[in-house]
Amino acid sequence: MAGSAQATAAQKHGIKTGLPLKASPVSTLTGDNVGAVKLILRPLKRARLGAVKIAFRDSGGHVLSRKRVASPSKGQEIVSLPISQPLQPGAYKLRMVGHKAKGGPRLEAIQKIVFAQGGGNGATPTESGALVQKAVVNWSGGEWGGRDTAGFVAPGIGFGEIVCNPETQYVRVFGSNGGREIAMMNWTYKNWGTYQEKSLREAVYTTGTGFDFYEGLNKFSPPEKTSTGSFEGMISDRGPIGNNGGLPLAPPTTLRLNWQWDFSNPSKAHCDVEAFFGTETALTTLPLARSAQVFWHGEASAAANGTAAVEFPGLGTVSLRCEPGQPRQLSVSSAAGGLVTTREASEDSSLREPAGPVTANLPNNGMVVVEMNSGVRIVVASRWKLNDPNPSQNWCAIAAQVLSPGFPSP
Repeated sequence: MAGSAQATAAQKHGIKTGLPLKASPVSTLTGDNVGAVKLILRPLKRARLGAVKIAFRDSGGHVLSRKRVASPSKGQEIVSLPISQPLQPGAYKLRMVGHKAKGGPRLEAIQKIVFAQGGGNGATPTESGALVQKAVVNWSGGEWGGRDTAGFVAPGIGFGEIVCNPETQYVRVFGSNGGREIAMMNWTYKNWGTYQEKSLREAVYTTGTGFDFYEGLNKFSPPEKTSTGSFEGMISDRGPIGNNGGLPLAPPTTLRLNWQWDFSNPSKAHCDVEAFFGTETALTTLPLARSAQVFWHGEASAAANGTAAVEFPGLGTVSLRCEPGQPRQLSVSSAAGGLVTTREASEDSSLREPAGPVTANLPNNGMVVVEMNSGVRIVVASRWKLNDPNPSQNWCAIAAQVLSPGFPSP
């Protein structure tokens, strides 16, 4: 009744359906939404929107929170809807009303969101020297409607969502600027009980790829009935599509994600996904993230753009090098040693360097993870081509992030 009454009221006020805006909760667990419900707002197909009014209602139609968002199409943002009482498990309704930036009729979008009991250990995004986001999907008993999606942002790059239901399982990224190339590289580990798989995967948004890109948690179609696995990856900006390098880049966002599902019995089906995302900020408090990136296209641009470095407190200088005719390497000036793991294709190998400086060759399509003895963790996504006889067709894209000890992981 409440839904039909709202629809009738909307019609009387000249409001039409079809607002191109979607909201994804950061976590579908009640304990991760204390004091406020945290949402990621994503304009559909990069629609440009004016101000949007949001109303959050319980199953009885009572308004628990209202908020006006000035323009959810101008940048990625995590929106908090304050609530005065503890969030109870159950179904809720989100109503968003606004209009397109160019004008036109008022439009609405209505979504069902279901929260389950649990959480309480840090879904609220925290800002220190790193923006740390936790995203959670959690449902059971075959009841996945309104509980199968969690959202996140990659600041300066785009929005993202994690989806897990019996039909769809993926991490999906929507670029906030259609003119910039974005890459997501993941080292994946999947386990089906009697069979396991390790592999490196890269998804790229560029010319002709549409509004988004994604990486599946599943391997088969239709999806496997049971699965556990993990991602460790990097979402990185490569600048305007077709650029040769040297332009400012948004800092990369790293991700660490675990999942487990069982769809064998529809009435008992469940899925649990927990992920953490990290991006550097201008602050200097712990936990801390810092990044360095190399990007060039065409060897004529390599000399000016083939190296990058970042200072990290207590560690020293972390340097990247990717130039024609030179070793493609990561180097860490610290006197302390560390464990270097290289991940490429479906293989990973580790080598412990007992003392610094620590160096590692960068694969032409792979990742390097360095776990320093101090607990500092360095993650590198490496992609380059240097064997084309036409120098203008060679290129290099390296993104690295340095994380202080204590950065959370699932």
